[in-house]
Amino acid sequence: ELTQLLNSIYTSFTEKLYSLYPMSEHELHVSLLIKMHLQPKDIALLTAHSKESIATTRSRLYSKVFGRKGSSKDWDDFILSL
Repeated sequence: ELTQLLNSIYTSFTEKLYSLYPMSEHELHVSLLIKMHLQPKDIALLTAHSKESIATTRSRLYSKVFGRKGSSKDWDDFILSL
């Protein structure tokens, strides 16, 4: 499974995410795919959501975790830094 693979490469990646915010399955999947360096259009295709929905999910996650408004790119940068 994708989660196990990423956790083996990036130690405790999902645990780090869950410690920041209790994510939904969709939010976790989006974050995992970002960590794999997939583009938003590819994430949209893989998750059967629109590109706009993926952008909204990313910016909302940033706001939920950091308590301030941020862009979808801000979330991507954060995820890639973990």
